[in-house]
Amino acid sequence: MNKTVEAIYDILAADDTLVSLLALNPPFYNPNGDEARVNSIIPADIVENSMTAPFLVIQEGSELKIGSKLESQSLFFRCYNDRQKSYITIDEILNRIKAMLDNLEITVENKVVVKLGWEATMPGLLDESLGMKFKESRYRLLVL
Repeated sequence: MNKTVEAIYDILAADDTLVSLLALNPPFYNPNGDEARVNSIIPADIVENSMTAPFLVIQEGSELKIGSKLESQSLFFRCYNDRQKSYITIDEILNRIKAMLDNLEITVENKVVVKLGWEATMPGLLDESLGMKFKESRYRLLVL
């Protein structure tokens, strides 16, 4: 994880309300480790069929230079749940993230000012490879 994703992860993982909505999973780096709800917040390239839902995936998007000093980076939060369940839990999780992160100013190593803002949440879809429902929210980071 890069420093920005680490900072976002730390914010999300510290929120008991959000973490309580997630399933118990072992750490992605140790499948035999102790299960915990916080282990359900993972980087995008780690998702596996064996994970218990609901879980949350964080993915970095593209970086874009705006003018001579401003940069923009997109971040995606994808929440998965079992195919036979409704989107209610997914909506609760993504709404909690939105309440925490929209218009948040955060400190990230090697970056002067970082402001995070919600841009959109897509409608629910089915991930065929995982056989799970999901929704994805997009956020924009502005960095000086």
